[in-house]
Amino acid sequence: MPSAKPKHGRKLPDPAICRAKPNGFGSYINCLVVDPVSCRYALNFGGVYFCSCPERNEIVARTNGTSHVDWKTLVRMIDRPREVSRG
Repeated sequence: MPSAKPKHGRKLPDPAICRAKPNGFGSYINCLVVDPVSCRYALNFGGVYFCSCPERNEIVARTNGTSHVDWKTLVRMIDRPREVSRG
């Protein structure tokens, strides 16, 4: 999935470009916007940005092409077994 990139002059969070996905570690949500340093909800941790936006569930839902993702759905998405590439 390609990362969203903020357009010059747009302030984050912006529903038109914000994208996020469950991290797989607890209830953390990864921000998929490239270089989201202007967003007050982007938390940088070792070069990875986490989303702390109050609307992060809706951002995940938009990223997945659905209308809403609740915490139970997020937990199922996180707990889903990951496929391992065998190459």
